[in-house]
Amino acid sequence: MKLTQILKAHHRDRWRRYQWRAKGWQVKRHSYAKQTLEELKIPYESAIEFVKDPKPVVNFDYSNVFNPPQPKKNESHPDFKPTSCFMFGDTNVPVEGLDQAKVLTNTVEVEQDLPEQILKLKQENPVSDMIHKIVQKSLLSALVYDGVQDKLPLEKDPNRPAFRLPRTYGITDYRKNFLVCNKLLQLCENISPLDISSRAILNDARFKINMNKDEDLIQFSLRGDKVLMADSPLPAFHSDPQSASSIELPNLYPLKSTISLTKNHFYKTDEIFPLKENASHPHIHTALVHLNATEVKNAYATPVTDSQLMARSLVKAFVMAAAQARYLYGPNVQELPAPCTIQLVQTDAQMFHFCAFQLNTLDISSQQKVRNIFWSHPLIQLSSGWGYDSGIPFLSGYNPHVFDLFCAFYRNAGVQRKPEAIRATA
Repeated sequence: MKLTQILKAHHRDRWRRYQWRAKGWQVKRHSYAKQTLEELKIPYESAIEFVKDPKPVVNFDYSNVFNPPQPKKNESHPDFKPTSCFMFGDTNVPVEGLDQAKVLTNTVEVEQDLPEQILKLKQENPVSDMIHKIVQKSLLSALVYDGVQDKLPLEKDPNRPAFRLPRTYGITDYRKNFLVCNKLLQLCENISPLDISSRAILNDARFKINMNKDEDLIQFSLRGDKVLMADSPLPAFHSDPQSASSIELPNLYPLKSTISLTKNHFYKTDEIFPLKENASHPHIHTALVHLNATEVKNAYATPVTDSQLMARSLVKAFVMAAAQARYLYGPNVQELPAPCTIQLVQTDAQMFHFCAFQLNTLDISSQQKVRNIFWSHPLIQLSSGWGYDSGIPFLSGYNPHVFDLFCAFYRNAGVQRKPEAIRATA
């Protein structure tokens, strides 16, 4: 028999059962209080007369508080419009690629590479090998050493589509893009001699505009994952916008430029720009856009092509520049007093697409002769791979050309720091 410590205390459950056995049979006894009071001629009153009436019980249905019923999708819906609208969002890509995006935004390419000003900045300000080693260490910390382990999307075997592969954990696409963009931008701020007070950063900035193209209404609702703002606008890359009017747009016949856009009758006509009036940094300098494979998909379940990725960059740059123009010059502006120029970088943490856009007109109808201008650099890889090999972390095939272009984008139209500020930070 196991010996235990003597607690000298009653077991609560056993004591409770004993009390029920011993006193559970007792009935309430009559106290004869009323009879005694009457014999002693002591006045008394009934306690019921002093008890307030119970409050009425209100039966409230809480089911509609947390899950309110959604209005039916019919003509009585508050967002219903008789005119249909074509929608373009963050998950869409033009099915015909760059040619469709050019026709949709009334844009042409005057050169097959980035503007001469950016390429000249890249050549005049080379990045040292020591800085590139720091970039590689930063990439390893963002892509390999990061401690966040989340569920990754389910993987499918094309040869066995019904077979469920084991669930994998790791760094999500969104976090990879977020960390890589932050690391590269921070390094540019550290090594650049520019005054960082002339810049500001917006995270997850929303842009929404409505455009009329011929007889169609198109609504663009897009996100800038990280937008670098400046207190002064970028200078125009092309000084003579009229010279681009001689370049013809691509021919999509028999298709229309809205071929892959979804048509909807339920929408709101408000427009969104991420800044309030009279902001200190009202001009878009460079936009960093994430490319998540789990978010961006083709309308017909086919793999996204390089031309479609470039088209996505073009549409995003056009929407941001158009929202910028309406913020500066009013919601009804068509012909701009001065071109709106922005730079854009699209990345999935491995592939980078550098481009620039100059908005010359907000009239995107097919009869408009003034064209918007787009500059695009071919897609380049930051590295060929990363991970662990026999337990050793590695980053292979690092391409220094990516960070060189990234620094050139950051330094474009920058304000030099004062000498005393440079000495203070040295």
